Amino acid sequence: SDVEIGVCSFIGGRTEFEDEHLAVSFDLSIKEQLYPVQLFGVFDGHGGSQASLYLKENLQKKLKETLEEICEEGLTEATIWNALKITFEKLHLEFKEPESGSTATV
Repeated sequence: SDVEIGVCSFIGGRTEFEDEHLAVSFDLSIKEQLYPVQLFGVFDGHGGSQASLYLKENLQKKLKETLEEICEEGLTEATIWNALKITFEKLHLEFKEPESGSTATV
């Protein structure tokens, strides 16, 4: 299904913009069933934009890999929740910029 979204960013009183967003669709194949996935995220960067940009560039791929790995019996609310937790743990361990961080709403 086609989804229309709008995005607005405002820098406020800071001199550097550290936030990113993600709005993507992809197909997930589990047990020979195709699931259309819509992934939306807002990443509020802290201490630079490196972490929020890293999330924007890597979340989709890592989440898809994790869902395919742990959802062997099909897609459920519990497996989606667990895949999100595992994905963020993996991304946290892989990110190597200790001065930068980000909150994420997905």
